Amino acid sequence: MNTCEPFITPDCQACSLQNVVGISEQIFNCLKKAGMILNNDEPVLITGESGTGKELFARALHYSDCCKRRLEPFITKNCSGIDSNVLSSELFGHENGGALDGKNGYQPGLFEAAQGGTLFLDEIGDISMDTQKALLRTIEEKRLYRIGVNENEI
Repeated sequence: MNTCEPFITPDCQACSLQNVVGISEQIFNCLKKAGMILNNDEPVLITGESGTGKELFARALHYSDCCKRRLEPFITKNCSGIDSNVLSSELFGHENGGALDGKNGYQPGLFEAAQGGTLFLDEIGDISMDTQKALLRTIEEKRLYRIGVNENEI
């Protein structure tokens, strides 16, 4: 497994994980884990209370010189307070009249826009269970189901 250089040579300046500052053992452990997943293509779940730096870690992972995703899009979406139909349309895209505004045609969602990069979804605990299930299905199956289409692979 490739690990981030700062944990082998602490003065490495190639990694944006160096920008995460903290003195607790928990921060160090998080940084160490983050360094181990920089070039992993699997989804990453970053948990913590509001204001604890989840997006900071996600950005540090994404933009690190050690990460192959750094040149691809980094897209954030705060999911709190958004109607589940609107959020589903924004996340998964739509076509064939699946848009809430009644327009026909193809509209890519955030999953497609972030392809090859990072999609950071904040406050996913606030979204409906149906949308959470759709997110889980998309992540597990690595398939995107646009609104207005029965099945559509990305």
